[in-house]
Order: sequence, then C-alpha cells, then structure tokens
Amino acid sequence: MGAHGRSAIALSGLAAIYIATGWVGMALASTPGNVSAVWLPSGIALAAVLVLGARVAPAIFAGGALLNALFYARAGVPSAELILASTAIGVGSTVQALVGRTLVVRFARGLDALRSPRSVGLLVACAGLACIVAATIGTATVHAMGAQGAIARTWLTWWLGDFMGVTLVVPIVLAFRARLVFDVSLVERAAYTIVLLVAIEVLFAPLGIAPGTRAPYVLLPIFVAIAYRLGPRDAGIATMLAWLGAIGALARGRRPLGDVSMDLALLEIDALVFALAMPALVLASAEWARRQSERELEGMRDELEARVAARTDELERANAELGAEIAERRRTEARLVESEARLETAIESLPFDFWILDRDERYVLVNSSAKAHWGDATGKRIVDLDVEPSVLAHWRENNARALAGEVVVRPVEHVHGGVARRYEGISAPIRVGDRVVGILGANVDVTERVRLTEQLVRAQKVETVGRLAGGVAHDFNNLLTIIGNASEALARRAPAGSVDAELTTSIIEATRQAADLTRRLLLFAGRHPADERVAPLDDLLSTSLGLLRPLFAANVAVRFEHGATIAVRFDPTRLGQILVNLAMNARDAMPDGGAFTVRTYDCDVGEACSEPWIDAPPAPGRYAMLEVSDTGAGMSDDVRRNAFEPFYTTKGAARGSGLGLASVHGIVRQAGGAIALESAPGRGTTFRIALPPASATTARSTGRFAPAIRSTRAHAVHSTVLLVEDDPGVRRTIARLLADQGHRVLGAHDVASARDIASREAFDVLISDVVMPGESGPTLARELRAARPDLPVLFVSAYAAKDTEGVEAPLLAKPFTADALGRAVASVLSTLSGNPPCPEERGS
Repeated sequence: MGAHGRSAIALSGLAAIYIATGWVGMALASTPGNVSAVWLPSGIALAAVLVLGARVAPAIFAGGALLNALFYARAGVPSAELILASTAIGVGSTVQALVGRTLVVRFARGLDALRSPRSVGLLVACAGLACIVAATIGTATVHAMGAQGAIARTWLTWWLGDFMGVTLVVPIVLAFRARLVFDVSLVERAAYTIVLLVAIEVLFAPLGIAPGTRAPYVLLPIFVAIAYRLGPRDAGIATMLAWLGAIGALARGRRPLGDVSMDLALLEIDALVFALAMPALVLASAEWARRQSERELEGMRDELEARVAARTDELERANAELGAEIAERRRTEARLVESEARLETAIESLPFDFWILDRDERYVLVNSSAKAHWGDATGKRIVDLDVEPSVLAHWRENNARALAGEVVVRPVEHVHGGVARRYEGISAPIRVGDRVVGILGANVDVTERVRLTEQLVRAQKVETVGRLAGGVAHDFNNLLTIIGNASEALARRAPAGSVDAELTTSIIEATRQAADLTRRLLLFAGRHPADERVAPLDDLLSTSLGLLRPLFAANVAVRFEHGATIAVRFDPTRLGQILVNLAMNARDAMPDGGAFTVRTYDCDVGEACSEPWIDAPPAPGRYAMLEVSDTGAGMSDDVRRNAFEPFYTTKGAARGSGLGLASVHGIVRQAGGAIALESAPGRGTTFRIALPPASATTARSTGRFAPAIRSTRAHAVHSTVLLVEDDPGVRRTIARLLADQGHRVLGAHDVASARDIASREAFDVLISDVVMPGESGPTLARELRAARPDLPVLFVSAYAAKDTEGVEAPLLAKPFTADALGRAVASVLSTLSGNPPCPEERGS
C-alpha cells in the first residue's frame, strides 16, 4: 500500500472517531439536540492537528459535517438546509481546531505544553479562545435552523462543551506524545488507579448524602497525589476517569452533585472536572519541570564530573607525557654530550689539520694538529691571524667560495720546523637546510703521497724505457746469433794465422761484447734472474706493506689480513712492485673512497680455489695465495680481457702507461705462479695470485753455454729436428749449424706450419723459439707431447730467461755458438735413454 492509501485510511479513521465520540456527546445534549455540555470531538480535533498537522483538517471537516448531517436527517430537516447547516458546523469545527493549533504553537509551546505550569495555563487560555469560533458559528447555525431557547445559553453551552472536550482529551494526547510520565513501579501506579476508581464510585453515588452536597470535590487530594507521584499523563487519565464516572452516574439516574436538571448537572460536572483537572495538570507539569531540572542538573553535574575527570586524566597524561619528554630530553642531552665528546675526540685524533669557521670567518673549533701548525685560533677571526697578506688573501678567497656553496680543494705548501710540507687543503660549506652557516676546513699532509707518486711515475718511465730496451735486446740477440755463428763458420774455414782468421776472430770478439751488452739491457728491462729468497709469503710482504697506506687518500680504508704459512721462492723487491702496481690501480678506481684489502692464505687449487685464471691454471696442489681487492668501479668484460696487455690503459696517456698489470703478470709468471682476475662494473676488483711452495719450484736454466771458436761434432747424434723459428735469418743459421752436425732439419716459420709438418713428417726432437707471432712455442710443445710424452724439446729465446708456460724443457739463450747448440741437442736427445727412434719415425 502506498503513502496516499495509508493517509486516506488514517483520515477516515480520524473522521470515524470524531463521529463516534460526537454521537455520545449528542446523547447528553439539551435542546437543541446537537449542543452538548461535553463535546469530546473538539479535543480530538485539536489534538489531531497538533500531532499530525493541518493535513488532517479534511477529516475533521468530514467528521463534523457528517455527524450533524446525520442529526438533521433524523430530525427530518430538508436536504438543502441540512447540507448548509452541516457544512457550516463542519467548517466551524475545522477552523476552531486550526486556530487552536496556531495559538497553542505560538504561545503554549505546542506539543510541549505540559512541560511547565505556565504553558499549561496558556494551553487552557488558548483552548478557551479557540472554542469561541465553533461556539459562535454553531450557535448562529442552529438558531438559523429554528432552534428554540436563548442564544446566549446555547452559545455558552456550546463553548463550554468544546472547552471541556479540549480539557479532557488534549492533555492525555500531549502527555502520551511527549512521554510525560514518572518512573514508578507498576504496583504503585495500579494502587493509585484502584483508589481513584473506588473513590469515584463511592463519591458519585451519594449513599444517603443529602442533595447538593459537594462530596466529589474530596477527589482533589487524590488528583494531587497522582499528579505529584505519577506525572502529567496519569493526571490527564485521572481527569478523564473522573468525567466518565460522573457521566456514568448520570446515565444511571444519579445526581452526584445534587438533585438538579440534566443541563445543570452537566454544567456542575464540567465545573467539577475542570476544578480537579487544572490543579492536577499544573502540579504535574510543575513536578515534571522540577524533576526535569533535577535531571538536567544531574546531567550537568555528571557532565561536569566527566569533564573534570577527563580534564584530570588529560592533565595526568600531559604530566606523564611531560615527564617522559623531560626524561627523553635529558637522555637526548646526555647522548648529545656523549656525541660531542666522541666528535671532539675524533676531531682531536685526526692526523691532519681540521677547523670550523662561522659565517663571520671566526674559528669556532680547531683541532690539536692545526694548533700545532698554525697556533690556537679559537675565537679569532681569520683577519686577526698573523699570516702573510698574500696567504690571508688566498684563504679569504677560498672561504668566500665555500660560503657561496662551493667545495674548494687547493694545494698548500708550508714550512714546519724547517721542513717543507705539502698539503691538500679543503674548504667545504656547512649547510642547515638551504642556508650555509659556516665552513669546514682541513689540510691533509700529502707530502709522502706526492713523493711516492713521483717515484712511481719515474718507475713507470724507467719500466717503459726498460721494455723498449728489452725489445731492442731481443731483436739484437737474434742478429748476434746470425753474426756469431756465421763468423764461427768463416773462422773454421780460414787458414790459421791468415788475415781472414784474424778478421773473423775480431768479429767473434765483437759479437761476444755485443752479447754482454744485450745481457745488461735485459737486466735493465727486468728480464734478468731474480734475487729470490725462500721464506713464508707473509715475511716477504712485511717490507712492502708499509708502502701502501701513503698511496691512498684518507677516505680509503687499507686492511691487511695475514694467513699464509707456506714458504715460497720470490724476490721481495718484485713482490713490492706487484703490490704497488695493484694499489695504484685500486686508488684510481676509488676516487670517492672505499676499501683496499691485502689478504694472504693457503689454498688447495682445484678444490676451494677455482678462479678465472688469466693463463692456464696452475697444476693442482697447495699454494700460497696473495689476494688484493678493492671496492672501486670495477672493470667491464672488455677491459678485463685486455687488462694485462702491455701499454693497454683506460686512464689516458696523461695518467697511465699501460705497463703496471703487464709487469705484474710477467713477474708472477716468471716466478712460476698464476694470476686470476675477478671484476665487474660497480662491484670492485679482486686479484688472486697463486705462488707455488719453494719445494715445488725448479731452477729455470737459461741454457747458456760458453761460446767456442772451433766446432766439434763430439756431441752429434744424427737425428731429425723440427725447427720452429719466425726470424728467417736465425732459422737459416740454426738449420745450417744442425746440418753441419749431421742432423736432418725440417724448418717451419710459425706454429701452424710446424703443426702441418709434424702431421706429415717423422722427427726426433723439437727446437722452437718461445715467443712468435700467433701461437707460442710452448703451446706447440704441449700439443706434440700430448701424442708423444717423451718427445725431447729444446727452447731457444732472445731473452735471458723466458717463460716456457710450464713446459719442462731447457732453454738456450740467444746468441749461442754451434758447440752450445750441439751440446744442448745431444743433452735433450739423451732423454730417450739410448733408444733410437723407430725407422718409420726417422723416415727411413
């Protein structure tokens, strides 16, 4: 059902109630028959518009008009007059309800009219004024219809009936609507109701009391008690019960207020009910207001107590928070004191000058090192210092740049105690947010670092020249091999005492002197036998570690971790050269600081020490490991692959020669060790060098033999020789010497051609140069020995000592004589233990 349907039902119900109660009122009416001394519909109409609003006016009009139409219809009034009279009375009842609502809302607090004695009085006054409307319209209508009797009496009866209807109904409805009832037990409420009903029954039945006695007014104390104990709602109900009791007595033929006419009896009942109702309602509203004030006071007291408690809790929390804040502040102050003490200790412990200036260039902090060098300037302005004007101007310029937000780095030279020292001066801004509030300054002593750097630069230059000298010596030794052996051949053919013999002897002597010269060049180039010592690796490092710390800036941590116990055979000087080269590379890779670590330990290669070796991995076994690592920028794959190539550098010509790692590699290989490199961009670099124990190292023979002027074939063992030499002149000379000694020679200019010859020809011994374009001689020797493990091998080289890449074979240094070559060949052939090659291997 929709809202309109529900509204229609409600309005119809209201009209029905209006008609039903009006019919009861007409039963008590005097002439005319529709004018009653108690008209409950007027109270129902006013209560309805107060609670439901003006929208119920149609129901009131319909109820009033229909009720009077029924009355006039029964009286036989013509239809036209019936309609006019019913309509007029219906309009009067409706207008009265609307006027009453307006007055009550405007003056008597509307639905809250029973909440105070004043509003109760105003409610009664407004009801009396509103009832004038219906009484006037109704009286005029009924007399116009021909009603008999005095108009004044009719009007007064009409007005009084409406007024009493309002007095009986409206208080009950408003009390129920506003829940104006006191909180008492059900037993007490029932007791008061029973007492009231018994009193009404007794007092409204005279029981022999003389007529005219006003005994029912004895109900007033009961009404007062009900109003005081039960509240406005029960006071209104008591009024209705008293009226119903009186009406009931009249209906049973009694005259509770005396033997008078019916009209007068009704008027006396109205007076009685009004006299009982008004004091009860006023007292009930006063008691309600009093109790409401007490409740409000209690509520205010509770609220005040709650606020006080909340405020007390808030104050307690605030006190607790304040106490905690004070305690935390004290702890913070203690930590600040500790922090300042630590900072002061750290600053005082700095091994360089350190100071702080404010924006006015006043020294607020100066450490002991600065005081020792420059005097105690604490609290002084820079312009107050006793320094040369040029120095002061330079300082102030740097400070101005720092105050502008720039970090200034400048060289400083100063004489302390008669000794000139070099410093790296730094002036940096101290910022608080975006504002520069001071200057932090430092002078770092770089005298030793500069000296070592200059030494290193000189050493690199020397090494470069040495490499050049070594290359020249290598080529020169090849030439001397040709010249010397050709001179010996000529000397053997020249008659003794002849001019030719004398000239060839001079050539041979010059060749020997040139060979000595090349040996000195190789010594300069570092290709001379090392000054090796046998000692634990940590002992050999002890003299070199002290050189490392000065190479780095203060923001680089240098660490040493010792753990190697294996004794190795190594030159301490060359070990120091390795460390310095690696340290300088690490320094350049960490411009913003980091960590440089030198670590030694023992390791079983092939187990836990699987590393990316630069060359072939060392033979399985136990090695002393030297690990050098940094936390710098690291290397790309391309840089890592070329790192050990001579003259390869990523630093530019002004900062690097490209010889450092190449020198490290050469020294390690010459010592019989191996080197591994692990690096990646952003992950630092680690070098691991495996050095064999001293017991595993073998003497690396240079293969030098004393030159002989006359040839001898005493050591000749006729064999087939595979000769591999990239220099054509040297290859022809060695081939001729071998042929003169009775050997068959198969010549090859590189490893590829030698590999081809070896696949087609049988031979007894391999003689090969060590370093050749493309693949090396040791590479070829390993391949051939893989098929023939007992193959005799003899290496020849223009260097005093050359790495044979782990191939066990003697090395004959150039230049050499025919006799030295013959003895070397005979020596390696003797490894066959007298077993000559098979005929098919000889090619016969």
